[in-house]
Amino acid sequence: MVVKNELIKIFTRGSTRALIILLAIAAFALVGARKLSDFIRTHTETEIYESYSADYPEYYEEGDLAGFYEGTMNELRQDYEDGLCSDEAYDTAAALIKFCEEHEISVSWYEWGVEEEDGSSCWQGDAVTRGGILRDFYYEMKYGTDESMRESFSVWYEAVCTAVAENDWKLYYQTMADYYDVIDPDETDAAHIIVDYHLSRDEDPNDPEPTMYAIVRDYAAAKERFAGYEEKIAEGTYISDTVYNEALEEMLVGKYRLEHQAEDAIYYDYHLGATGEGRKAELITDGDYFYSMNLSVYLVYLVSVILIIFAGGSIAKEYSLGTIRFCLISPVSRRKFYWSKYLSILLVSLLFTVGALVVSAIAATLFYGISGITAPYLYATDGELHVVSAWLYILKAYALEYIGILPYMTFAFMLSALTKNSALAVAAGILLQFGGSAAADFLSEHGMDFGRYFLFANTDLGSILQGNSVFLHHTTGFALCVIAVHMVVFLLAGLDGVVRRDV
Repeated sequence: MVVKNELIKIFTRGSTRALIILLAIAAFALVGARKLSDFIRTHTETEIYESYSADYPEYYEEGDLAGFYEGTMNELRQDYEDGLCSDEAYDTAAALIKFCEEHEISVSWYEWGVEEEDGSSCWQGDAVTRGGILRDFYYEMKYGTDESMRESFSVWYEAVCTAVAENDWKLYYQTMADYYDVIDPDETDAAHIIVDYHLSRDEDPNDPEPTMYAIVRDYAAAKERFAGYEEKIAEGTYISDTVYNEALEEMLVGKYRLEHQAEDAIYYDYHLGATGEGRKAELITDGDYFYSMNLSVYLVYLVSVILIIFAGGSIAKEYSLGTIRFCLISPVSRRKFYWSKYLSILLVSLLFTVGALVVSAIAATLFYGISGITAPYLYATDGELHVVSAWLYILKAYALEYIGILPYMTFAFMLSALTKNSALAVAAGILLQFGGSAAADFLSEHGMDFGRYFLFANTDLGSILQGNSVFLHHTTGFALCVIAVHMVVFLLAGLDGVVRRDV
């Protein structure tokens, strides 16, 4: 009954309603940030293309392609006359320019090797770009040091030219498969995997979504890295278990995504970062729905501020408003009064955190639909890939952040009981939470390892769980123990202040 009365008191306040509305607005704003960024990027790219079209009309197929390639040839000729390139380099570059001009190759392919419309990778770009396949094959055909291979390169060169001219992707990839079979038959080679994948699926690689195009390449690169580590281990080179297992996980994740066409997924990329070797793992959230849901985890920081405000004024306001005497005159004991106050704040914290999650999910569904709602969370342990719902990761992330904010809320609650000053309790609680990470970084950078025993070094449980703590060998179990000890101390100190102090 006492807790119920406290909850009614909290939720009937106008300030509480205002904070609930603020939290809902923040949830929609944070989840919608991806939508806004996509809108801005799309319009920015459109403006860039329009600018290029106005300033460099030759960059577009409806522009003066002949003029562009004539100008490019003149620049090459000038470089040759100035002695900036050799006879072989001049001849190779000139042959590529002539081919592109004759077949009206778009400048986006020649200059950057990407599609003109969206900047995505394409096989034609790989073939005709300045440093692409045609250039390499022509050079090896005419000037290669291995004269016995010149005839093979001549055949491959003519085949790629035909493939580009006739837009025949099968001929291009079959030619590349023949090339890799001769030059580098190792099946773990990234380029070989890419070629075999496109041939086996029997569909134009430019038709699927760019995400799948990237997945193929990511998997190929991961498999090649893992094979490289195994080769080094076989040669006797030391590779740490951490790096080896991370490479294995990347390969398993890539293989699963490729086999199941899993464009939307949550997983860790250790190649971008990595753990244990002075690097950090980077969480990848492919797919708008769970990318936005992962962003929504930051709402817990706003929830923590709200809770610190509630906790900091929970007991102190009873003193400032003069209602503390009425609370203690009733049959309720001081201990029961204290614990009911804390339990009510604890329940409010849970309701606000769950509310943030629910509102974020509603916002994500409204903004992005439900197409990505079944995306998997992929991780590996002991060389075995685990596939679970991405919701499990989101729930775990919310739970870890929630546990991390509890001690700061409890600290503010203790100060509220000890000082009778809600402003001081709130300010100190917020300062401890948001200034603590900077303090932990400072202590770590200056070699003060004892900093791991402070509360603020143990509340970022998500980073600690991934091995990204600023302190070495920092475990989740240790962090939870430190949090528990601090909370017990805070609660007992606050209880002592309420029980012993005269009203």
